[in-house]
This record gives sequence, C-alpha cells and structure tokens, in this order.
Amino acid sequence: MSARRYLLVFEGDSSRKVDLPDHGQAIVGRGDACEVRLKDQSISRTHARLETDATGVRLVDLGSQNGTLVNSERISQAVPLATGDVITVQSATLVLHAPPRKFPNDPMHDAPSFRRRLDEELERALRYGRPLSVCALVIEPAPERALLNSTLYRCFRRTDFAAWLSGTELLCALPEADETGGRDHARRVLSALPGIPCRAGLAFSPGDGIDLETLLQAALDAARNVDPREIGEARVSVKRLVVGEQAVVVADPAMLRLYDLMERLAGTDKPVLVCGEVGTGKELAASTLHNWSPRRIERLVTVKCDSLPEDMVEAELFGYEKSAFTGAAASGPGVLESTSGGTVFLDQVDALTPKVQGQLLEAIVQHQVLRVGDTFRRPIDVRIVAGTHRELEAEVKAGRFRGDLFAKLAESMLWFPPLRDRPREVPLLARQFASEAAAPLRLGDGALRKLQEYPWPGNVFELREVIDALANVAKGQAIEAGHVEAVLATGR
Repeated sequence: MSARRYLLVFEGDSSRKVDLPDHGQAIVGRGDACEVRLKDQSISRTHARLETDATGVRLVDLGSQNGTLVNSERISQAVPLATGDVITVQSATLVLHAPPRKFPNDPMHDAPSFRRRLDEELERALRYGRPLSVCALVIEPAPERALLNSTLYRCFRRTDFAAWLSGTELLCALPEADETGGRDHARRVLSALPGIPCRAGLAFSPGDGIDLETLLQAALDAARNVDPREIGEARVSVKRLVVGEQAVVVADPAMLRLYDLMERLAGTDKPVLVCGEVGTGKELAASTLHNWSPRRIERLVTVKCDSLPEDMVEAELFGYEKSAFTGAAASGPGVLESTSGGTVFLDQVDALTPKVQGQLLEAIVQHQVLRVGDTFRRPIDVRIVAGTHRELEAEVKAGRFRGDLFAKLAESMLWFPPLRDRPREVPLLARQFASEAAAPLRLGDGALRKLQEYPWPGNVFELREVIDALANVAKGQAIEAGHVEAVLATGR
C-alpha cells in the first residue's frame, strides 16, 4: 500500500488518524461538514484549511477568532508544511505525516525563479562543456494545471525543473540532457498525456543558443510549428526560404516578419529603402524583392554608389548623349534605362551628391530619365531599391541628404537588425555556411559556443568570412573552439 499523508489529531485523552486527500482540501473546525472535525467550542466552525497537491501541503487560517499556530508560531498567510510540523488549534494538536515525495526538490517553479535557475544552469553547462536541453509544451486548450503537474512529475529526473509560462505553455529545463536525453523526455511526456492535444518542442545548448531567452524562444517556436502529439526540434523548425538560387534560413521573430513584409512588397513596384549596419543582408533583401516579384523578370543590377567616381555617377545612372557639350565619344543608356523590366539596387545611396539625389527623385516620380547632354526624357521601367548603413534622418537634418528623396524612399522601408541582436540565427547561419564550403565542415559544440559569444561587428558578411577562413584551416578535422579563437584573433 502506498504511503499517504495524514494528520495525527490529539484531543483530550485520545488521538486519531485523519487521512488527507492527494489533491484537494480539508477544512479544520468544529462544523459538521469539516473533514477534520474538532470538539473544542472555542474553535471556529471553519477554522483553517489544508490544501494538498503533488507539490505538498499548505495551511491557511480562515480568519478564525483565536488563530492557528504552526510550531508555536501564529500564522497570517498560507504556510507550507513538512512532515512532523505541529499545528495547534486551541486545545487540539495536529501533527502532519507527509512521506517523502518522489521529487524532494519540487520541479515546479514560478517563472522568475525558473529563469534564474536556468540562467545558472546555462552558465555551468557552458563553463564545463556540459549538455543542457529545454523542452517546451504547448497544450491547447488550457489544461487543469494541478492535475497535469502531478502526471508530469513522473517524467522528471531529480535534476529537472519546470515552470508554466502561460496557461497553455510549460517550459522544462533538463540539465545534463543531450539531444538523445531531450528526445527521451519529450517522448515520456507525450506517453504520460495520452489523448491530450499537446505539442513538444526541443532546443539544445549550445547548438540552438547560449543565452536563456534565445534557448527558450527556440524551444517554444519548435513546439508551435508542429502538429499535436508531435515533437519538433529548433534547428529543424526554422523557416527555409528560396531566393533565386540561394537558400536562406530564418528563425529570429523580427527577421521572419521582415521576410513576410518583403513578400508583400515584392508584389508592388514601390521603391524600397533598406537600412541596417554593414553586412546585415541589404543586398539579399534587394535580391528577395526582385526574385519574389511577379513583374520583375529581367535582371537585378547592383550599383555601389560610394565606389563610383563623382564625374561618372550621372552617366552611370542616367546615361549620356554625344554632344559638343559633353564631349562624349558615343551615346549610351544608364543603368536605370538599360535595366528595363528589372531591379536596380543602389547600395550606399547616401553617397550620391545632392544634385544626383534630385535627379534620382525625378526618375522615381516621373518614371523617366534625362541622359547627360540630352534634352529628351526617356521612359524607364525599373524598380529602385536603395540601401544604406547610415541614419538617413540624421543625414537629412545635417543637410547631406535630400528630405524629399528620403520621404519618397521611406514610404516602404526595411530595417535589418544586426546579427548580435538575432543570436538564434548565428548557429543556423554558421551551419549553413559550413555546409556550403568547398569541403563541408563539422562545427563542434565548443566552436558553436565561441561563434555565438562573438559580437559580429561585421554581421552576416563577417560570419561567412570566418567560416570560409575555418574551411582553410580545418584540413578535414572537426572545428572546435580553438580553431575559432585562432581565426577571430587574426582578423582574417
């Protein structure tokens, strides 16, 4: 027979045993309906309440006139009880017997304490190179939490801990559990909850993240993206997009929404301004807008505005016409005219002179260009995508960029966050670039950890450079932390 919680009740010259429910409550008092009925007339009819569930036993005084004592101390709020605790209710004495629980360290935490403890476990795991997994459960509709907790306790090891993030989302931290251990836990949970429409998602450190928020978000995203009764994994559940001949992996919430926005903008001919630090992917954004467009079936041309000689910018963009004034040897269209039916990406558009900025604005508004040395405007059919790493609003205030051109471009603006602000994507991009290397690389956990710890001032462009450099030093061996440290130290 399994051990039960009970009270040993002493009144006058006798004692008796009163069993407590595994889940529920028991009222202490002299009323006829009380589960723990006492005789002393100075005791309130409903004096106190014992609350029991899988986490333990708690005692609450119900506003009694003469109070309730626990171990000789009067209580004023809910008090957790342990075996051997003595409850005094006037002349009656109640002693709790509560057998050791299967999990003496209660695995269920509130959300703040769960985050604190997981942060500590992450630091330990990273310091000593130990595995750590996170399993997220999404259960809809919201379950009866106490009953579900008691069922899930059987799935936990002594080192595991968990917390409810919301009424439908439960997070479980699994220290010392590698990918196999995480999958085993998720399968145990689904087996313990037959018929319940829950989804499970797994994320593993360091491969899916080395900080708390990244790891939790990765596990939750994995759970949200699978069917009920299925187990998703963070690295598998990311969104994979095709841009022309290029495969793109996206996991960061902001980036997912940016690509959704680009998909909508691709169906229009509006000019688009793409902003972000150097290396964040502005040229990829232009390629996405072009390749996803149902109208722009011709080529995509990139113009590096900051690398064009100042005396050639106008001719390069708008074309030139032979005349005595220009001295040109021949006539020719500019990029905006010759890329008919396509897209032109003006990288570092802020490098254009105010005069050329004005001409560009006219071209966008009128869909015409005026070649250098000509008086005849020619129609153009081209989509303009402009890119910059500068704060154009500040450039406008400083008088270095035309406000009317900025206003026109900014009607559809995309801002790409730096790679350091989307840590979820660092290991994903690193693995993708490693697979694309001439001799595919295998990145060890230590290498992934070092890559995620680095701030990436050069963003995605720099990450690709580092992976290419690692390919040159790998010589067929797995890439570990030391290789990454050496490459980062050289600055490529």
